[in-house]
Amino acid sequence: MARVLMIGIDPDLVDFSDPSLPPGMNADIIRRGIAVSLDAIRAAGDEVTQLFIAPDPAEARRLADQLAAVDCVTIGGGVHRPPQNLVLFEALLNAVARAPSRPAIALIARPEEAPAAIARAMKP
Repeated sequence: MARVLMIGIDPDLVDFSDPSLPPGMNADIIRRGIAVSLDAIRAAGDEVTQLFIAPDPAEARRLADQLAAVDCVTIGGGVHRPPQNLVLFEALLNAVARAPSRPAIALIARPEEAPAAIARAMKP
């Protein structure tokens, strides 16, 4: 059983006008995708927690407690795709790298990609 932390921008704070995001994406689609992913991850026998963050690099500072005991971290497309979130993405990667648990990192473009990304990242 893997302990997974899914990190993504709060759907209510995503700038859906950003051309780097998939056309037609909206907060409801993200929430539905997350629900499907959480169910699939749990059905696979893994423990998962969803963490929504604001698009602010300072958010990485509040991850220490959550990262202390996880095996894998997923980082959503709303974090790593938009160019304006580069500093946020960098801060999150550094926070994960400093975590005592040394979790694997799985990058996803859409929430429903999480189960496959976790499986890839957790391969020995």
